[in-house]
Amino acid sequence: MGLTVGRTSAPDGEYVVVAGEVDIETAPQLRSALAAAVGTGAASVVIDLAAVTYLDSSGLSVLVSAHQRARAQGSTLCLCNPSERVRSLLRITGLDTVLQLDPA
Repeated sequence: MGLTVGRTSAPDGEYVVVAGEVDIETAPQLRSALAAAVGTGAASVVIDLAAVTYLDSSGLSVLVSAHQRARAQGSTLCLCNPSERVRSLLRITGLDTVLQLDPA
């Protein structure tokens, strides 16, 4: 299926919308988009995962790295709208206690 990543800048932060499969082949594309979003120095970076159909360990690694970079510069990174499949993966790996998830 591939991956599409869109990014929007707003006064209250950066918004990244991710759609498709995040795996070893597409993770570099996501890493690049998140590095650019975090690199703006925005107070917050919101990643919309509603349309992510698959996420493997390389995708998880990208999310953790982006979280660490954001935190190091005093920004927050929040995952919003993860599908139940993605939310379950975050729970199983314990990353739901590390990464900030929207309350839904």
